[in-house]
Amino acid sequence: MRRSVLLAAAILAVAVPPALAQPAPPEGSIVFQIDHVRDDAGHVRVDICTEATFLKDACPYSGSALAVKGVTTVTVEGVPPGAYAAQVYHDRNDDHMVNRGRFGIPLEEIGFSNNASIGLHGPKWVKAAFSHDTSTQFLAVMLHHYV
Repeated sequence: MRRSVLLAAAILAVAVPPALAQPAPPEGSIVFQIDHVRDDAGHVRVDICTEATFLKDACPYSGSALAVKGVTTVTVEGVPPGAYAAQVYHDRNDDHMVNRGRFGIPLEEIGFSNNASIGLHGPKWVKAAFSHDTSTQFLAVMLHHYV
């Protein structure tokens, strides 16, 4: 009897699909697929900004995940409906900031929602902005290295 219970438990453990093993993100979350992560060092960080906080350090929503070379997934929960733009960076040394070199050029990989081009002073709000409602939203961002 004990052997059949153990066998049944083992079969059930194997039969659970991987998709069910990870919980779905809560409603209203924004799930980012960050591509071109150079290595596994540090974290990939996402800041969700309003127009007033875009390109600043005071964005109201953020999330992070351990960096995974290639593609890293970062989920930001609790984002209310509205217009936002995301700024993303690979914080390789985990100092919670984008390190910069001469002339302010980022030393770490960065990217923005809508893969907005950066230009000389960062992307314009209208190029990076997206609308978010109460459903779970999936966005892709590609990181760029400038040095």
